[in-house]
Amino acid sequence: MRRMYTVSISRISAALPTAHPPRKPLFASLIISLCLSAAVVLAPVLASAASSCGGPGQRACCVTERIPSCNPGLHEVLGCTGDCTCGGANPLGAFNSVGHCVPNPPPPVITACGGPGQRACCVTERIPSCNPGAHEELGCGGNCVCGGPNPGNALKSIGHCVANPVVTACGGPGQRACCVTERPGKPCDQGYHEELGCNGNCVCGGPNPGGGLKSIGHCVANPVVTACGGPGQRACCVTERPGKPCDQGYHEVLGCSGNCVCGGPNPAGALKSIGHCERQVCGAPGQRACCVTERPFACDPGSFQVLGCTGDCKCGGANPLGALNAIGHCESGCGAAQNLLSKLEADLAEARKNVQQFCGQGGATAPQQLQLMRPAAPQQLKKMR
Repeated sequence: MRRMYTVSISRISAALPTAHPPRKPLFASLIISLCLSAAVVLAPVLASAASSCGGPGQRACCVTERIPSCNPGLHEVLGCTGDCTCGGANPLGAFNSVGHCVPNPPPPVITACGGPGQRACCVTERIPSCNPGAHEELGCGGNCVCGGPNPGNALKSIGHCVANPVVTACGGPGQRACCVTERPGKPCDQGYHEELGCNGNCVCGGPNPGGGLKSIGHCVANPVVTACGGPGQRACCVTERPGKPCDQGYHEVLGCSGNCVCGGPNPAGALKSIGHCERQVCGAPGQRACCVTERPFACDPGSFQVLGCTGDCKCGGANPLGALNAIGHCESGCGAAQNLLSKLEADLAEARKNVQQFCGQGGATAPQQLQLMRPAAPQQLKKMR
């Protein structure tokens, strides 16, 4: 066949016109063929000269050799020492590996999460991060690698779980006051009120993340409200019956001893009575005259008020702090008439004196005492007939 091929070429060449000989293209084709043949022949030689790659401690394989750069169970780390020349298509050994292969670290054990003392679960595992009855606090020690999808074990938990504090009973005597997260507006049970100060476990119940909310008070029983208004009893407060501190026939006297807590609206029993009630004694013969705060008439029928009051003269009725006092006492019968007569005689003597002074001054100006004289005493004497 070669002989026939050669003869055929010679014949074709002889048949071509001599004016256009194709010798230059044939020479160029021959040069290219020789170069390719040299590359094919030398490639195995160059490849075989490169060092091994992809194994433990070996250079990482180059892309001219294979992908991936390291064998299974290994990964590439930057840095290559020794013979790092890439194999494969690498004319003149210009390309070098930039890494070496090391064994993959053993996969970390994914620890349990969510329980007291355990790491908080990551969002790649579950939400919420802690089991019921526990809450998350910042800080995680030991193996905190997150479970679930976690490429390269890069995600780690940042917290740990602790048990929620025990929530104690509230609202009763000696117990902590209930918080607004438990029952708003009713810190204590019926019959009890809140006082500042809480000792022991004061953690609030209800929504209370991490147990951060605490009660600031405790509950104590409301004081017993005693009877008021009667003889020897405390005077009733305005929260009980305004304007009537004592019952009919009694009046308030300053001073209250024993249990003086006011009834009615009285938060924490803070309001206290400042007085007590005593029998009201006025209007009868020998008694003080009654004040206008008690009744319209100073003395009982048949008795008359005489100026002067000794003993307890405090007015009853509406008498704040006992400031009002009677200015007279009541008398009846002959004694009352004699007292009125004496008063009338004293007024007449004073009148005579004023008349004498008036006349001695020539009668120019009427004395004021004469203008103010009234026949009150004579009228009272007429009533006694």
